[in-house]
Amino acid sequence: MNTLKIHVLADEDSSKEAKNLKNWLENDEDLDYQKINQERAELKDDEAGGVMEATLAVVLGAPAVVQLVKALQTWFVQKGQTKRGEEITVELEKPDGTKLKVNAKQLNDQSAELIRELSSLLK
Repeated sequence: MNTLKIHVLADEDSSKEAKNLKNWLENDEDLDYQKINQERAELKDDEAGGVMEATLAVVLGAPAVVQLVKALQTWFVQKGQTKRGEEITVELEKPDGTKLKVNAKQLNDQSAELIRELSSLLK
């Protein structure tokens, strides 16, 4: 199993959109994942609790990549835009640190290429 990071890039509601995506992925019956965590920001010395970041850490194997891409496609269709009308983009960070940014249109147009690339790195 490998960890794939998903960064939700939206307006100031990015953290809320990440939580929404986390809930969406957790409720997807076809997605075979080990765990999904929303990351917390580093605590400063004078802070009592960490702020939730707009980053999810998804632990999954290569076979689950197809279902992850399909789940993201469906989530994009359901979400469309932020409350302020801005397009949502997600950034996928592979275990080697390489990052791929995709929005709804790119994900639909390039899903096969994305599945191949992520699957090869998560083996």
